[in-house]
Amino acid sequence: ITPNGDHVAIDAGICAGCGQCAAACPTGAAAYALPPSDALLRKLRTLLIAYHTAGGAKPVVLFHDETHGVELIDALARHGDGLPANVLPVAVNEVTQVGIESIAASLAYGAIAVRFLLRAKPRHDVAGLVKTIALAEPILSGLGFTGARAAAIETDDPFVLGDTLRAIAPMQPTPRPASFSAVGEKRDVVRLSLRELHAVAPAPV
Repeated sequence: ITPNGDHVAIDAGICAGCGQCAAACPTGAAAYALPPSDALLRKLRTLLIAYHTAGGAKPVVLFHDETHGVELIDALARHGDGLPANVLPVAVNEVTQVGIESIAASLAYGAIAVRFLLRAKPRHDVAGLVKTIALAEPILSGLGFTGARAAAIETDDPFVLGDTLRAIAPMQPTPRPASFSAVGEKRDVVRLSLRELHAVAPAPV
């Protein structure tokens, strides 16, 4: 990764596509090009608004990849009880590409928690995602959103996935889910999401 004006240049011959640089970059200088950086936020907004409009309650957003995650979810549906009704699966290229802005926006849009489905033995180093979760947790708990709001599930067993999701402790939902459009730079989206969370926070410090 090298500087390139207002952006950065990434060597495609070395890049493994994990997205951790895009997740960690606070300015958006490094970002996923396909899909565009705001595509995931638009998907989350549409998904959670539609879920609440349909009468759904206490949604949990489950980020997963197209290969490992889809296979586990399919196996759980075929051979088990499937995902709990309040779990909303969201497929991404790599789970490690998800940044703090997507966690904050999910909670602002009304999710009670966010979970990241990882392989038992990840293909990429997941240290960046672990740091993102470690950043989100004290911010959310500092606003009074108690409980494990953001966490990873590391498994290759569909039944462990189902049991883990069903074991998520009940948490208070956002009393008034936001509906803002996540436009602007990454920092702007983070600020907007946290401002919306602050407005409905149990302990808005």
